[in-house]
Amino acid sequence: MIKVVVFDLDGTLLNTLDDLADSTNHILAQHGFPTHPLDAYRYFVGNGIAKLVERALPAEHRTATTIQTMLNEFIPYYNLHKADKTSVYPGMTQLMKTLQQKGIQIAVASNKVHSAMQPLMEHYFPEIHFAAALGQREGIPIKPDAAIVNDIMAVCKAKRSEVLYVGDTSVDMQTAANARVTSVGVLWGFRDRKELEQSGAQYIIEKPEELLSVMDLLNRYDEITEHIFQCLPMYHKIGTAAYKEGLENIETLMDILDHPEKKLRAIHVAGTNGKGSVTHLLSSYFQELGYKTGLYTSPHLVDFRERIKINGQMMTKKAVVDFFTRHWQQFEQIEPSFFEMTTAMAFDYFASEKVDIAIIEVGLGGRLDATNVITPELSVITNISLEHTALLGNTLAKIAFEKAGIIKPGVPVVIGEYNEETMPVFQEVATLRHAPLFTADEVKVSVQSETKEVKCIDIEKDNAVILSNVQMPLMGDYQLKNVATFIAALSALHCPLDDTLRRAIEHLLPNTHLLGRWQVVSQHPYTVCDTGHNVGGWIENAAQLRKQDCQQLRVVIGFANDKDVESIIHLLPEKAFYYLCQANINRALPSEEMLPMFTKNHLQAHAYPTVKAAYLAALADAGPDDMIYIGGSNFVVGEWMEE
Repeated sequence: MIKVVVFDLDGTLLNTLDDLADSTNHILAQHGFPTHPLDAYRYFVGNGIAKLVERALPAEHRTATTIQTMLNEFIPYYNLHKADKTSVYPGMTQLMKTLQQKGIQIAVASNKVHSAMQPLMEHYFPEIHFAAALGQREGIPIKPDAAIVNDIMAVCKAKRSEVLYVGDTSVDMQTAANARVTSVGVLWGFRDRKELEQSGAQYIIEKPEELLSVMDLLNRYDEITEHIFQCLPMYHKIGTAAYKEGLENIETLMDILDHPEKKLRAIHVAGTNGKGSVTHLLSSYFQELGYKTGLYTSPHLVDFRERIKINGQMMTKKAVVDFFTRHWQQFEQIEPSFFEMTTAMAFDYFASEKVDIAIIEVGLGGRLDATNVITPELSVITNISLEHTALLGNTLAKIAFEKAGIIKPGVPVVIGEYNEETMPVFQEVATLRHAPLFTADEVKVSVQSETKEVKCIDIEKDNAVILSNVQMPLMGDYQLKNVATFIAALSALHCPLDDTLRRAIEHLLPNTHLLGRWQVVSQHPYTVCDTGHNVGGWIENAAQLRKQDCQQLRVVIGFANDKDVESIIHLLPEKAFYYLCQANINRALPSEEMLPMFTKNHLQAHAYPTVKAAYLAALADAGPDDMIYIGGSNFVVGEWMEE
């Protein structure tokens, strides 16, 4: 629910100040006084128009009579020429009064000279109490400053999901995006709608009172998501108890929705690790081709809508609200799992938006996964390792059989990584279903150089270099295998492996907003978060952590209670400090239970009750040349990002 509304309307207010300055110059000229380029910040500090006029007059003419004469002419002139621009203030005042009556805290933010903003707001809105009035720090250049929002959140004791950021410039929208809060662009700042849309405004309003409708929508969205999180079995939170074996529920949901899955051209991606990265790479490629591209992945880290995107943009909150308003009563009778419901919503959304192609990530397994009602253009299986053994089987061959369940009759399948246990399973199923089988064996991805932010890679296929010096933003060493699988998938589809491929890799992050894959979140100290959470993932991550050139490695780590923690601990670097934590979910393994496992293996560790406490302790201990790693589970990374 929205608890804080931040107004970053310096564009509106300062345009008004410019108008005041222009009007003052006009009157000065009328009386033969010298005019000058008035700096509204300098001349107007909340003391009213009289003070502006007084300061504009030459010193020898600053008499009460002259000032009053000027004001008598100034007011009608200003109102006559600027009335359309000043009419916003009564509406803003009423809006702020309404927000205050609803118990909403009101804050002011500015990316410009903050010393002018508070008196400005107090002058225009004298009846409004502002919970915070914060702006640019001294010495920091004007830029989208997420720290402003963080300061306001601290003052108002609010979470990111409880903040609404209202601005009138593209910089304001970037500030909101950087702070990961909901943005509303207003057109009364005399801005162009297209400019606000291109800068990422999530909502655009023309009148102050329209903000209340946006807030009603957002609060309704929060009610819906809270309801489904609480009422639908969610593997993300409760584990195997949420798993519903079989496709009966999802098939019934598809019937209700008039079979959107049959209206999609899709690529279906399964695997123990790497499927999230491969799906995002595929999405980026088809976006670069100009396709309208749907992307369905799981789980989410911060925002539920991360799961459902078109061209990298999350499903709108309005679309979520509309979907549940139309279908929830029928769905409720079926008692679907959370994943079945979100899968149905994704397919319906992609079909209604008429995407050109949909990249679909399997949730768990493959054969009985809710996504397996589609018939794709291509199936991809990234790799197989032991995970979810209670549901998928306790051998690699059994798990491979479940993953191979996405192989459809006559539909080609690409296998990214395999071994002597898994390949026979894939070959048998592919043969039985007359599905052409391809591997990534003929693709080689090698690193030529790297910094802490990018790897420069060369790509070979069939022993020939097809691209060189590709600037890859994926910093995990394990991503070389995922890129190879991705390229093998494109090859199986006969897609051109040309400059489009280069752009797809280099533009991956802005195209898709992939999170949590060896994601560099700070350079001082060097800080990385990664969602690797099983033995297969930790084999890769532990090896990369050992290679880090840092003074001291500090690892903030927590696990879900169904993971093979003992096996993961044996992989961890010995020369590190471990800050053990537990995410705020039922599945989290208590940090106090982890502590003896670590000390038994001679690892230096301390237990903390929360992710935030563990991270703050690591940050406090870290020197400038240290490295902080945050990971162990999706929940730890997601909670850290939320904080």
